[in-house]
Amino acid sequence: MLDEPGRLLELVRERVTATMVLQRHVPISGAKGVFVIGRRAPGGEITWYFDFEWGVDPTDPDVLRRAREAMAQVRADYGV
Repeated sequence: MLDEPGRLLELVRERVTATMVLQRHVPISGAKGVFVIGRRAPGGEITWYFDFEWGVDPTDPDVLRRAREAMAQVRADYGV
C-alpha cells in the first residue's frame, strides 16, 4: 500500500509532462482542430502523434489529410 497515494498521480503527471517536446494546436474546422504532439522517448527518439479535439472526426479523409499536413509542417518547423 502507498503511504501517499495522492503523490503518485502527481509524479506520473510530472514524468509525462517532462517527455513533451512540442504541442501545437492546428485548427481544422473553425476553431476546432487537432493537437500535434511530439514526445521524447527514454532513448531520445521523438514520437509524433495527433490528439483530435472533441467534435473533429478523425475518420474523415479530409480531416486526416489536413492533420497529416499539419504534422508535416510542425515537424519541418521543428527541424525533424
